[in-house]
Amino acid sequence: MKTKKILSVLLVALMAFAVSGFTAFAADEYKITVDNSKKGETYAAYKVFDVAYAGSNEEDPHAYTISDSSEWWALVTSANDKTAASFEANGLKFTKTTTAGVWNVEKTDSFDAAAFATLLYKADKTAMTAAASKDSTADGALELALTEPGYYFVNTTLGALCAIDTTHPTATIKEKNTAPTVEKKVADNGTNWADSQYAQIGDTVSFQITVTDGKGTDKAIVLVDTMDDALTFTEGTVKVDGSAAKEDEVKVAVDGQKITFTVAAAKVKALDENGTLVITYDATVNAKAVAGADIKNAVKMTYSKQTAEDEVTVKTNSFGVFKFFKQGETKTILADASFQLLKDNAVVSLVKVSDTEYRVAYTGETGVEEFVTVAAGNIVITGVDSDAAYALKETEAPAGYNKLTEDVAVNSVAADNTTVVEVENKTGTALPATGAMGTTLFYAFGIFAILAAGVFMVTNKRIAKEEF
Repeated sequence: MKTKKILSVLLVALMAFAVSGFTAFAADEYKITVDNSKKGETYAAYKVFDVAYAGSNEEDPHAYTISDSSEWWALVTSANDKTAASFEANGLKFTKTTTAGVWNVEKTDSFDAAAFATLLYKADKTAMTAAASKDSTADGALELALTEPGYYFVNTTLGALCAIDTTHPTATIKEKNTAPTVEKKVADNGTNWADSQYAQIGDTVSFQITVTDGKGTDKAIVLVDTMDDALTFTEGTVKVDGSAAKEDEVKVAVDGQKITFTVAAAKVKALDENGTLVITYDATVNAKAVAGADIKNAVKMTYSKQTAEDEVTVKTNSFGVFKFFKQGETKTILADASFQLLKDNAVVSLVKVSDTEYRVAYTGETGVEEFVTVAAGNIVITGVDSDAAYALKETEAPAGYNKLTEDVAVNSVAADNTTVVEVENKTGTALPATGAMGTTLFYAFGIFAILAAGVFMVTNKRIAKEEF
């Protein structure tokens, strides 16, 4: 287990039931310093074993003891027969002393530091009295003042922490637990995960939340995802690691533009350190999207008292259409030309905002299939995708002008919305394009007429000669 591995390393290094020196110090000199504490977290020290000394000098031997009235007695001794003068439990040997109710504590060869640490960690701390407890007001060192030496178990709300030996008056431990981290990504149509994407109104965009687990995590993780009003959540699309979310693992609650994902503590405990959990869901870009404005989607992760945030953006864009005719070298706006906007050869439905502005229609909106140029200025099409290719198809030309025979490609739309597509109409008789069947027939007919006229003239001359 992840917790077991962590505690094993820490406890083996710090827990030692061996003879060492001790000097009598003033009561206020005993303390445990927690290095690298995290702001907002609570750190508490619980004394599991007392220390008994043979004298007052640091060279004097000492031993660990516990009273059978201690809050920790039942836990550390388990269900063994405590009527004997000596017994073993949890890899420790308990031996009666000459003082009633007090037992010496020694470790045996079967002592498992990780197992003992897990035993202490899983204890119901609400039933235990902390020797010292303090909230960290800032990241960094935090001191827990103690009144006496002993073997202490230090617990933190951030995660599991090992017990420590305070044989000497002070001890320093390092907060080695780390909070999970969170990362947000967005993809247009489920591909190319990135920090930002372009999309068209009505497009589906996918959001991805990746939680990377920290060290010693054992509590629920809460993720609050806040969507911009220009996004509409798609029900039934939430997946966890590629599969539908399970209520007992990740609970999903949707409240307007906020989606809360609660990752159960059991699911968090099951994750390995640096293991990941990936949540995805879909949304659509709706009619509230403003061309060029960031459509934001932010996630805030809370674990214990620690928080982390990340944000992604989606954008829709716009481009202009300048319909003109030439007077010499001067380009003049031409009104009354009708166009369709095509994407992948399909007509894009548009909502008329004004005479000079049309917006891509959202699902359920009644739109138009054509826009008409006006003398007042360029036509602006908003709500388009800068990554998509569009085309303009002229469906009707102004009176006296030739209708375009080919669509006008709009292969890219500048992210700064400065793209203007220029479309020229010419006056005169519309002739088939060079190389078309109509041109071939025209020339064939002309050649035939010339040949026929020549044959007619030659024949007439011959007839005239024969008459004379």
